[in-house]
Amino acid sequence: MKNSITAGLLLLSAFLISCQQNEKEPLSQVIERGLQRATGQALLMAKELESQEGAFPRSTNPDGTLMTSDYHWWCSGFFPGELWYLYENNPTEELKRFAELYTDRVEEYKNVTYTHDIGFVLNCSFGNGYRLTGNPHYADVMVTGSNSLITRYDERVGAIRSWDFNTYIWQFPVIIDNMMNLELLTWTSRYTGNPIYGDIACAHADKTIANHFRDDYSSFHVVSYDTITGNTHVHQTHQGYADESAWARGQAWAIYGYIMMYRETGKKAYLEQAKKYCTLHHEPSEYAGR
Repeated sequence: MKNSITAGLLLLSAFLISCQQNEKEPLSQVIERGLQRATGQALLMAKELESQEGAFPRSTNPDGTLMTSDYHWWCSGFFPGELWYLYENNPTEELKRFAELYTDRVEEYKNVTYTHDIGFVLNCSFGNGYRLTGNPHYADVMVTGSNSLITRYDERVGAIRSWDFNTYIWQFPVIIDNMMNLELLTWTSRYTGNPIYGDIACAHADKTIANHFRDDYSSFHVVSYDTITGNTHVHQTHQGYADESAWARGQAWAIYGYIMMYRETGKKAYLEQAKKYCTLHHEPSEYAGR
């Protein structure tokens, strides 16, 4: 018993000393240290795949080797986006060169019309690239991508179709993730002066408010609409725990999506909707945590 108490006190002392040491380091230094580490790791990854045409880092295989993807993967824009953010923090020519290299690798996604993920891919890569460099070609790619995305909009439904599979279950599936793609459309409206892109973004956001949320403001993952009447016929999940659960990543899409739509449009209804989702994360719910 005495030995256990002694060991416990030693552990507590070590913990307190560690806390005191950490408190001495300003938060700005912690952040800078993290950014330096991220920059080093990102450059190692960029150099490793530089000679592999069209390749992006994706994950690791069970044997520890690197798994890659091409531009078709919905996360392909994330790595070039990371490089642009690191370049923004530390604008070196090396970071810029790799950001441009990996951004160029996703350009063909601008012509994709078989899925809704264009905003995920192009906004992270070309969107950040245009924001930081003003390269007019980047803007042209984003406009082309927006034109591809709005081909998936159906006026009868008032939303952008997410997926084209599982047609034996879904007629017109819309997933909560799609909120993340609307920023590309609002940007394109501002850039071109054509309101159609922003109008479609708002229609989709409004339709999602009307049908994607339960009384406690937790979100369904998938809502499918009847293509003739425009009414809903399926409410379920495809990636969450269960049809009646609150898929955590989907909730994050909703919170970000409506805060972003408020920022882009100034419509207070979008901000109020985001606040309701945030409340869900602080109040117990029968759906929370599943």
